[in-house]
Amino acid sequence: MTKPKSIAIIAHSPRTVRIALGDTSVEAGGAELQLAWTAQLLRDRDWSVSFVMPVTGEAPPTGEGSGFEVVPAHHPGRGRGPLGYLSCTVRDYWRALGQANASVYLHRGATGMAGWTALHCRLTGSHPVLSAASNLDVAPDLHGQSGEACPSRLNQALYRYFLSRCERVFVQSPEQAQLYRERSGKDAVEMPNIADIPALVPAKSPTPLIAWAGAIRKCKRPLWVIDMARLLPEVRFAVAGGPNPGEEPLWEQLQEAAADTPNVDLLGWLKVAEVEDLIGRAWACLCTSQMEGFPNVYLMAWGRETPLITSFPAGGLAERSGASFIGDSPAALADAARRLVAEEPLRRNMGHTGRQYALSNHSRDAVGDRYDASLSAMLGASA
Repeated sequence: MTKPKSIAIIAHSPRTVRIALGDTSVEAGGAELQLAWTAQLLRDRDWSVSFVMPVTGEAPPTGEGSGFEVVPAHHPGRGRGPLGYLSCTVRDYWRALGQANASVYLHRGATGMAGWTALHCRLTGSHPVLSAASNLDVAPDLHGQSGEACPSRLNQALYRYFLSRCERVFVQSPEQAQLYRERSGKDAVEMPNIADIPALVPAKSPTPLIAWAGAIRKCKRPLWVIDMARLLPEVRFAVAGGPNPGEEPLWEQLQEAAADTPNVDLLGWLKVAEVEDLIGRAWACLCTSQMEGFPNVYLMAWGRETPLITSFPAGGLAERSGASFIGDSPAALADAARRLVAEEPLRRNMGHTGRQYALSNHSRDAVGDRYDASLSAMLGASA
């Protein structure tokens, strides 16, 4: 029998678990941060929270004394061919799902393993839930337009099965809700991302500084930073991040271009606290992505009174914030940056507006209340 008000969170990497356990030295992406913070919110609202996490070469964290149970699952890549996949990966994952023994199983982001979660939930009477990390999670047919590599046919089929079985779909924006409604005929629940908002606003750099942070991936168009920097030689551009696995040639191309652009600094991967410090000191935060979910850097910027310049409006949320400029080319983004650099009152007013927006809509209390209410209502309806 499953435990009441219990949730198993499917972690795609040990980094998620380490962040949830309080390790501030971890280098992590936005989806990992959001998943770890969600786990903390639910734990603090008296949910029994367990992590189902893949086994890697490092020793798995125990979770002892943290309020979390950590259940090691499958070893990615273990077992070759269809027989190995079933006898190793799926078998170990299925065992871990059963050990978690939760009433709710939550995935953040698309993955083929979610299909096995949906089947487990169907057989045990538990509840599969999606927390979308990207437009692709609710509209997998958009893969060809995203610049992302398409999953295998098996993983596509497994994920589509999961999506068809979800009892709650949490989305980050009205756009994602619309995409999901068009494809499924069902309504999603808009669930804002969580912001880690400092009590005090950091001091800004004494000279013009624009910050860009993220993995170096084709869909994020990092070479636009070079184009903008060449249009704005009086502004320094700081790029925090390193190559996404499989996209090392793009990282090399960026390094070569930056070497010929003296006002661009490539900082490599930084710890989360260092990224927050960089964005807090910047005069503007820059996003050049073609497709995202809802980037954490937006919330880092708004919470630190740093205006946003972006090519990705996040389904209307950038406009809603009142603290963002939107452009569809390096030249348009450079024009916005030029205006922000020249007009201090504009920077100050947009920064203040962004912080108030983040506090009202993305604080831990506000988001935690929405998660708790929606999940509790789902369990109550099935009782």
